[in-house]
Order: sequence, then structure tokens, then C-alpha cells
Amino acid sequence: MDQQNEARPVEKVLKWRSFFIAFLSVLWLFFALYVFPSFNYPDTLDGLKLLDLRFFYTPDDVALLFAQLGEEGRHTYFKQLLIADMFYPLIYSILLYQILLMLLTATARRRFFLKLSVLPLLAGLADVLENLNIIGMLTSNPKITTAQTLAGSAFGSAKWLLVLSSLLLILFYLLPLLHLQILKVRKSSRH
Repeated sequence: MDQQNEARPVEKVLKWRSFFIAFLSVLWLFFALYVFPSFNYPDTLDGLKLLDLRFFYTPDDVALLFAQLGEEGRHTYFKQLLIADMFYPLIYSILLYQILLMLLTATARRRFFLKLSVLPLLAGLADVLENLNIIGMLTSNPKITTAQTLAGSAFGSAKWLLVLSSLLLILFYLLPLLHLQILKVRKSSRH
């Protein structure tokens, strides 16, 4: 009886976390499929990626992109960074954090591994810092310093490395749980 009472709060937390993860997933999809595509950029980009979509960029990359964007494109990029790209890192970083925390809790790992669940939050922070840096470059254009560019590129690289690390950790902990579930289903179907 005591074990059942102890299990109920854990079940409530898991239900709440599952709902929260579903809600954040819907928000993430909304941003990915609707919000970001709604920002119209000039056709003159010729395959150039925006800075926050790159792993690394140089002062020449920034100058080329800003020139290709033109004044209207730079204004659109500024609005995207200021409006959408300040909320998006919060959404994906908290989503990945919740998924990772749920998996780490479910696998009852040591505290060291639970500390790894902050990786997505650090990715979100690096993303926000990169966005603020790009906003700074857009407002100081054409007088962009090498230090600004290198700082933005460093934040961007950190963001992508932390996101990748978070996704790899999720896979690392998810695959064994899926394997156990498959074994349970197979075992129950035999009986």
C-alpha cells in the first residue's frame, strides 16, 4: 500500500511532464512550420543561409549576407531575431530539457547524469546571445567589428554543439528504454 502511495506522485509528475512536452512540441512545430516561413526574404540570397543557421561564419560571410539581404532584408532579419528568435530558443531548450530530464529520471541515473540535462538550457542561452550579437551587427552595419563577428560565430557554434549533444543524449537514453518496451511487448504477446 505504501509503495502505491509513493508511486502516485511520480505518475502525476510524469503525466504533467508529458502534457508539457506535448504542448512545447506543438509550439515548436508552430514556429518551424508557420512563424519562421512567414518572414519573407529577397530572392537574391542565392542559397546563402542566415547567420543563426550556420555553424561558423567570418566577417566576410557577414558582409556578403548583409549586402545580399539589402536594407529591406536586413530589417526583416532584425524583426525575426527580435520577435520570433527570442522565444524560439526558450521553447526548444525547455522542450529538450524536459525530454532529457524525463529520460534520465526514468532510467534512475546518478546525479552526474542528471546534471547533463542542463545542456539544452545552455544551448538556448547560447542561441539568445548569438541573436543579440547579430542584432548588434545589424544595427551597427556597415561598421561591424571582427570581435562582434567572432563572438556571434562562437555563440552559434556553441549553440549547435550543445543542441547536438542534447539530441545524442536523448537518443542514448531513449533507445534502451524503447528496447525494453519492445521486449515487454514480445514477452506479453507470447503469454
